[in-house]
Amino acid sequence: MRRTFVYLFFLFWIPLMGSENRIMLVGNSITVGMKSDNGLGFRDELYDQLTSLGYPFSFVGSCSSPPYQGHFRQGACIGEFYVDRIGGDGSFDVGADMDQNQPHIVMIHLGTNDTYLGIPMTPYSYDGGLNFANTVSGRMAHFIDYLLEWQNGIRGNHLRTIVVSQIIPSPYQMDRVNALNGEIARLVEDANGGQIPRIPPGILRIADHYSSFDTGTMFDPDSIHPNDIGYQHMANIYYNTLRFLPMHLVRISNAEDSGLIGTILTDPLKVKVTDDYGNGISNVEVAFEVSEGDAVIVGPQAVLTDAVGFAECTIQLGDFGSSTVVARSSGLIDSTVSFTIQAAGLVQVEGTVNYDGNGSPIPDVKIEWVEGTTMVDTTDQEGRFYIDNLPYGDIVTLQPRKERWSSSSGSEILSYDAALSARYVVGLERLSQQRRLAADVDRDGKVSMNDASQIARYAVGLDLQSGIHIGEWLFSPDNLHYEPLSSNMSSQHFSGILAGDLHSGWSHPSFPKTDVEHKSFELAISSVETDRHIVITLLVEGEHMLSADLICEYDPLYLQLSTVHKTEETNSFTLYYKDHTDGRIHAGLFGTKPLSGETAILEFRFQLDPSNQNVPVLFKHLYVNDCPLDDILYEVGAGHRIATTDESGSVQHFPNPFNEETVIRYQIREDAQVALTIYNSNGQEVIKLIDQKLSIGSYEVIWDGQDRIERVVPSGIYFYRLSVGDEVFVDKMMKVR
Repeated sequence: MRRTFVYLFFLFWIPLMGSENRIMLVGNSITVGMKSDNGLGFRDELYDQLTSLGYPFSFVGSCSSPPYQGHFRQGACIGEFYVDRIGGDGSFDVGADMDQNQPHIVMIHLGTNDTYLGIPMTPYSYDGGLNFANTVSGRMAHFIDYLLEWQNGIRGNHLRTIVVSQIIPSPYQMDRVNALNGEIARLVEDANGGQIPRIPPGILRIADHYSSFDTGTMFDPDSIHPNDIGYQHMANIYYNTLRFLPMHLVRISNAEDSGLIGTILTDPLKVKVTDDYGNGISNVEVAFEVSEGDAVIVGPQAVLTDAVGFAECTIQLGDFGSSTVVARSSGLIDSTVSFTIQAAGLVQVEGTVNYDGNGSPIPDVKIEWVEGTTMVDTTDQEGRFYIDNLPYGDIVTLQPRKERWSSSSGSEILSYDAALSARYVVGLERLSQQRRLAADVDRDGKVSMNDASQIARYAVGLDLQSGIHIGEWLFSPDNLHYEPLSSNMSSQHFSGILAGDLHSGWSHPSFPKTDVEHKSFELAISSVETDRHIVITLLVEGEHMLSADLICEYDPLYLQLSTVHKTEETNSFTLYYKDHTDGRIHAGLFGTKPLSGETAILEFRFQLDPSNQNVPVLFKHLYVNDCPLDDILYEVGAGHRIATTDESGSVQHFPNPFNEETVIRYQIREDAQVALTIYNSNGQEVIKLIDQKLSIGSYEVIWDGQDRIERVVPSGIYFYRLSVGDEVFVDKMMKVR
């Protein structure tokens, strides 16, 4: 129990730091601490226990030295502490200390000396509590009534609790002590039961210093005062009694809540005041305050806790943004809690959807709100979406959807994609997670040769197995999930890819494609003609060829397809082709091991009517790997122009031969898509002069003898090919110096 100077200095300053609960210890020599080693009795032990608990307090009074003050003196009886009531002489009036120190809690251990007076111990009242008797227990009731003047406003309103002790045993007056303690218990019970009009329920607490006091080990030899063990016991009793007082302010509602602008928050903010054992305490004031933001408290800001310790306040939300609401209850270990309230209307989510690999915007993607079971926006031509009608604070999942792709240009999914899939299967290619998803077109969770085969069939227009998902859209992430959606969200992003498109061939028409080096591959044609047959061989020159795609168009009136087959060099490749039987063949082949150098890749065998000459064969939609190549027009035989019909227009060109320029005139008899292209004698495209939809009328185009990059072409034979809707006109012209 001994204290060092440093410890005393620390304790001395506690009251000066603004402690909330001022406690006045009231008593006689036992409260003084007579017979204890340090002369403090239970006071220093109680001080240490409350300090260790974290309870904000100070002992106050004019007796003793800080921090162990109180109002006590040796030999005092109850009547000495009050005036103006029966039995009170005021010789040690507590009134001055009550006025000066304004204690919140008064703790009384009095009555031991009163047992020697010649007055009865009981009852405290002869009329059921309307008036108090001139007995020892009645004088305790008078003293309590006197103290209440600092609770009920007569002399103050700071007093909250009076702790009345059942006094320690006295071997010399045991019967009278027992009678007093029993009547003290009845007094407290009656008061808290509302049976004593002058004492409000709940203000009295009882501290039982009697029941567990061991007279054999806790008394000083004088058998009147406790020894140090007894004083420790008294400190424990007081400590446990005080722990039943309000100690903690506990947040019951969520720390964060939200609602729509200007509305009443759905659930009130709720707190609970508890003792140190977790029991709710009633009739404790809790003050609510908006410390930040423009939320408004509806109703009183200061409220009393209800019968089970709860206090709540209603909040009206302000403008968009957050507010902080603080709840305070003074004098508690945990005296402050705060709430953050978010006011919002409808939340905005904006972002983009772009194609994986090339960054092209993806328009017409439907962004669906899963929980709302509705489509909330569709991406524009730049792939952007903007949603401004999502409820704040809800769980929101946004999921992209897009209709299955139907190829228009045919470059989105090629035999090259089949080659990449097949190479991955045999361990020659690495694919990202997104591209593995695109390659797994049968959705069985793995990439297989069957996936590669189905991609290749799709590339040339052949029928597919059931359960193949080529052309369906995949998005990463699958969805954007907000739990909850608590703020506007910008720069959100989905990445999309077509199932089957491993080389990022898809792009929006307005999005500039990354130029593939056309000259990385060269395509040429060789042929062998007999009276009845012609074999046209396609040759590719370049490095690392894995695939080729093409469409061959010819006039079925003059040529009949016999076979399309691989060459010796491409024998290890896989070939798929579709004969449309209308003079159009769509072919593609792929392999896992690349070919380099000049390679004959495909042979087309046709039956030929020798009576017909100048039959054009057009190879277009030419791709080696993912590199697009120029169309090639090949003429079977030599001689005159061939036109399929003259129903949609007529064509003339002059002069022929020409030196610097030639004029091509044609007539359109109905609106049609028109394309006019110049080819050299090797069938390679020189320049495309027209590719647009035209109305009925006569037109004239001048070719200045230059190619598409404005180089003057050399002298020689050239062909022009004019397509008007479904009709095709081909003719030959000569450029001379």
